[in-house]
Amino acid sequence: MAFGVTLEFQGLVPAACLTLKKDIVVSLFAAAGYTGFLLAVAKCWVFPTPFTFVIGIPAWMLLFFVGMAFAMGLDQLKKKNPEFRTQFQRFAKKLYLESDFLLIYPLYSAMFLTLSSHHQTAFVFVLPLIKMLLKKRMATVAGDIDDLIPCMVVSVNIFNALYQSKCMQNSGSMWTTAGIILIDTLQNLYSLRRLSKQVREVQALTGQSIGAKALLAYMLEQIDKPDQRDPEQPKSSQAARRTSVPDMSSESAEQSRLDTQNAIVIRKFLQLLWACELLLLVEYIETKIPFMYAAYLVTLAQLPNAKYYPGMEQFSSARLTSVAMSIVVYGCLELFSLFCVHLTLKRRFKFSALHQLACIFEGEWLILQGTVMGWVVILLQFTVVHYGKSICFFIVKLA
Repeated sequence: MAFGVTLEFQGLVPAACLTLKKDIVVSLFAAAGYTGFLLAVAKCWVFPTPFTFVIGIPAWMLLFFVGMAFAMGLDQLKKKNPEFRTQFQRFAKKLYLESDFLLIYPLYSAMFLTLSSHHQTAFVFVLPLIKMLLKKRMATVAGDIDDLIPCMVVSVNIFNALYQSKCMQNSGSMWTTAGIILIDTLQNLYSLRRLSKQVREVQALTGQSIGAKALLAYMLEQIDKPDQRDPEQPKSSQAARRTSVPDMSSESAEQSRLDTQNAIVIRKFLQLLWACELLLLVEYIETKIPFMYAAYLVTLAQLPNAKYYPGMEQFSSARLTSVAMSIVVYGCLELFSLFCVHLTLKRRFKFSALHQLACIFEGEWLILQGTVMGWVVILLQFTVVHYGKSICFFIVKLA
């Protein structure tokens, strides 16, 4: 977990100039200190310690930032670099917001477990509202750096996808799985509808269809020809203008108008590419997580330490097969959704989804890999009995 967060720090705070060696050292320092702190609390108080994550996360954050300070060097911190300060504040806000996930989603999970199967299916529709609000908050953390929004917002999608898989494990109802799939389908259709709306806006600005040529090629053509004339204007009019005495004021006003129009078209294209990038990244994550969780669940059931995970000891072979198949079916439908998005982008925009995904992973792999590593380690171990009773336990008991 610590190594994943250090990778995120290296990606979000490039001004810190961290290396892989320093990342490993900081990770070992934070992990060792965190483990020692929990051992001391357990020895002085009780084991398992209630609310282990709630108690331990502040200590882990303190150790992590102390380790980072020594890794970067105190001299660099004293320089008060404005760029470093801005990047560090953005990372800290992201980390604090992600710590809220450990309270919000367990509360949702606890309420989910108290409901009957039919009510659980209805309660699943609350998940998109939580995800939407958290994504909006995460987008505000990114500030005016639009390129960072997809790789930061995807943290919410990873957490949400893992919890959806958890809900299917705890419920075991096909109706719950169907509800989750229906929600994702509606979200995908809404996203594609927004993309189509953006394309129509660009077509309205240019006065022509871009379906016959590649999206990127058209945008590059706009950039290479900033002084192009209005495509609606007849050639005879342009020729007549060249043979007549030019009106300098009208020429200047016309050129300014065309330059402004060209800038608007380019900005719309960039917004469209950004929306495609975000949609593809979300679809990829929501395809990957269910398969990973199903493999983890089947593997865990065969291990002797499965008894330390609440509910796993009650899993019969038939129940395990049913739950795993539900999650796999969910993953297959997400994979089909990703394939449909790819075909839509390819046919409608002449746009390669695979190339765009590769571009995202190449440019932001530190942030994405760090986010996946951190959340997977936390969530898959969240219910271990060694972490003590959590908020979920007390809510379930009260219900």
